[in-house]
Amino acid sequence: MTENSCSLSQLSQMSMLTERTLHNYLKRGLLHGKKTASGWRFSNEDITRFWAQPFVNAAVNSKQLGLAEDFLQRRLPTAGQICMVYDYEAKSPDEAFQLCECFLSAIRNCSDVNFAYHYEKDIMRVTLRGKADEIITIMNGVLK
Repeated sequence: MTENSCSLSQLSQMSMLTERTLHNYLKRGLLHGKKTASGWRFSNEDITRFWAQPFVNAAVNSKQLGLAEDFLQRRLPTAGQICMVYDYEAKSPDEAFQLCECFLSAIRNCSDVNFAYHYEKDIMRVTLRGKADEIITIMNGVLK
């Protein structure tokens, strides 16, 4: 996310909604952004409005809970993995998005890390699942 905006790919990663689903929301006018030469860009305000819609909020929460639930129920191989939920008290959506950008940047170099982001009522929640060493490296890098 540069200059307080993110790409469609980043929004997909944050929300765990597919890019196809996000394109459908754009076509239906449920998601707003700016079309640029390099693709769609979404401001913090665009994302906040999008997340405020009850069906989006429910879908994102469900996917985020699914990350942890799949781990806890061992629906996927869990040996050597960590599932972590991190809550951060953010003073504003902008502060939360800036920290989210740090997470997105850190996971770019990881082979198999699942990531979900949610911001609501001054709390930013990040859920990470993946190889233990990668999750620890991410957290050490982001929270230094």
